[in-house]
Amino acid sequence: MTNRTLTMPLADWDDLVGRVALFAHRNSRDLVPILSCVHLYEAQGRLYAEATDRYRLGSTVAPATVVVPEGFAALISVESIADLARITKAPARLRDSLSITLTSESGNRLRVSIEALPGLGDIVMSLQLVDGDYPSAGKILHTALTGEPAVTTSGFNPEFLADYRKVAKRNEAVVISPRGDRPALIRVGDDFIGALVPIRYTDAPAPERDALWAHLAPAPTA
Repeated sequence: MTNRTLTMPLADWDDLVGRVALFAHRNSRDLVPILSCVHLYEAQGRLYAEATDRYRLGSTVAPATVVVPEGFAALISVESIADLARITKAPARLRDSLSITLTSESGNRLRVSIEALPGLGDIVMSLQLVDGDYPSAGKILHTALTGEPAVTTSGFNPEFLADYRKVAKRNEAVVISPRGDRPALIRVGDDFIGALVPIRYTDAPAPERDALWAHLAPAPTA
């Protein structure tokens, strides 16, 4: 992590990391442990968060009101994020008025401080960050953003699709733009974008199957 500090509302932090942690690899003992992380970084003066498990990707951005130092970057394991959420548990009505401060420390550690929680006082803890270079998620998104929408049928893992529904806020649509064999582009609202690798699927003719629905499209009369 770069030697930077930022402060943001605790509710914004919850929303930022919570919406992308779903897309990190679930097993931190995997041969690629860096995929069990949420990647935080600054770009164009905004704070972004992204996560991927190689098959799907989620990326979101903090509100413009969050001031982020230039060059800010950190790789935080999903286990550390879960531990932090348990420790800082507070009623939703209070989280909007609380703030969280992230400060880099030596040894690739992150000092996290949260102002007074009711009955607990200030919380300060130190998290070990993950070493390494995060995969170029930008390349995946670039492929999805620049590819032409496919007119052919694409198949997707239903469990993966369900995770994108979980990040949608009230009344937000999940918009999927297939790109054939390339990762599909997924948008949720104005502040979340994702990419999902399709599964192998062949929409071969199946007369017996299609005959079940023939009554829905009767042949035109002369």
